[in-house]
Amino acid sequence: MDWQQKALALQLLVGWLNFSIKMRGVKNWYVQTKGLERKEKSILSSGCTSGITPQDAVEQCWEWATDSKYYLVLNAHATDRRAVKWNGFMWEDVTEEK
Repeated sequence: MDWQQKALALQLLVGWLNFSIKMRGVKNWYVQTKGLERKEKSILSSGCTSGITPQDAVEQCWEWATDSKYYLVLNAHATDRRAVKWNGFMWEDVTEEK
């Protein structure tokens, strides 16, 4: 997948209004994914990336989101909480660990 396809996959996961690529300053880009966190043992992490270009920021966010050691949690504090993992082709629902 190229970086634009990865951005689209992330955008489709969190929803159109919850995804953006933003610029903090010159050569300082990041991807904002509202409501998306990664389950790391007993904590949820929102991650922090900073890329030189929009492409670099998306690639870093993708690596964070698709790390096979973890799964993602959408809307962690809402009734529509959902856990997913990238299976190499699409976002797949997973059963959360207790």
